[in-house]
Amino acid sequence: MPTEKKIEAVKELTDALSRSTVVIGADYRGLSVGDSTALRRQLGEAGIEMQVIKNTLFSLAAAAAGKAAMAEVAEGPTALIIGYADPIAPIKAVLEYQRTARNTFAARKAFLDGQVYPAARLNDLATLPPKEVLLAQFAGALQSPLTNLVYLLQATIQEFSGVVDARAEQLSGAAA
Repeated sequence: MPTEKKIEAVKELTDALSRSTVVIGADYRGLSVGDSTALRRQLGEAGIEMQVIKNTLFSLAAAAAGKAAMAEVAEGPTALIIGYADPIAPIKAVLEYQRTARNTFAARKAFLDGQVYPAARLNDLATLPPKEVLLAQFAGALQSPLTNLVYLLQATIQEFSGVVDARAEQLSGAAA
């Protein structure tokens, strides 16, 4: 029987999941209270939220948020790390904590752009440059051939203009 507390928890989690850009499922067993508090504080400073909630409630909230595939992130006791802005920043923060903390905390899976990524792929995602940098690189890659084409056409016009001027001088010199 659903209690009022559980219904409210599902509503709040549904709201958070619908606004999220990335959700990371992590194994938190063996994490001391101090380590857990330090992790929550570190993530909170970056605008990232960490929650521990029952998997059934998470599945209900994910379905209600229109992201049913997200339920795969939770298997066994799971801490949910929810990011709202840059989707790569939470992955970087979690992997950095995992690398430096020397405890049992481990990211298992992440839900990003409608897909679930296993732990092995999270390192690949974390090494991606920010979205703005990727867009700038893409724009530069598009701009370079166009710039070369403009310079090529401009050089051809200048050469043709030089040939016409030389021929005009040659004709005016022959007429004089």
